[in-house]
Amino acid sequence: MISQAQLERASAVYISLEGGLAFIPALSLARRVDLGLIPAQQRQEVCDAVCRAAQAAVQTGAAGAADQRFFRVEVRYEDTQADPVCFEVPEQQAPDGLFEIWRAATR
Repeated sequence: MISQAQLERASAVYISLEGGLAFIPALSLARRVDLGLIPAQQRQEVCDAVCRAAQAAVQTGAAGAADQRFFRVEVRYEDTQADPVCFEVPEQQAPDGLFEIWRAATR
């Protein structure tokens, strides 16, 4: 779905945590990781987690069945002509580190 090469061109990653029994606005707000402003090692960790998350992605709209929460990940590019890449990952199938990246990201 998304490769390391595509992520090298990315400018930002937006991650939100949605679904569950109750709507909680603070969780569903997309949190931003500005890839141009973080150290190279941290950028690599974020890109690795996004690639692993993309492998666990499900069809859009299928992730939040019943009371399950899911991550919505959107990768945006500096090139305004490039379409963003967006996918959903059930919380239980999310790779290690995605929750920590979401928690540490800017609101």
